[in-house]
Amino acid sequence: MNFTEGLNFINSLISSSDTKHKVQSFFKDRYPRLTLTNNEPYEIRVGYWKRFMKRNKHILKISKGTRPEESCSKWTTYRNFVRINELICEILTEEKIAIELEETLMMDKDCNIVMDERLMCGLT
Repeated sequence: MNFTEGLNFINSLISSSDTKHKVQSFFKDRYPRLTLTNNEPYEIRVGYWKRFMKRNKHILKISKGTRPEESCSKWTTYRNFVRINELICEILTEEKIAIELEETLMMDKDCNIVMDERLMCGLT
């Protein structure tokens, strides 16, 4: 993900959550001379992305892109998908975007709860 994609991703998360008001408050407190109309969004900019990458360099790896055909088989493993799912669920629950259920539910493609794993996600 390059910095433009990263900024667009971060700003889309902010604009669709309660964090939007916190960011607006931060901008107003930190930059009192900054005047934006209600139509203009308070967006995270390049400086934030650079500081974010520097702050998290021990977690994130920056590298040049590789041809997907060559590297796809290396990272598309069940273990990696399980880990990605765990991280996404952890972040969503921490940010109170989602809640963790007591038990795992299986659903079909129409979001109906099913008991048989073969009916799950429209696999039949």
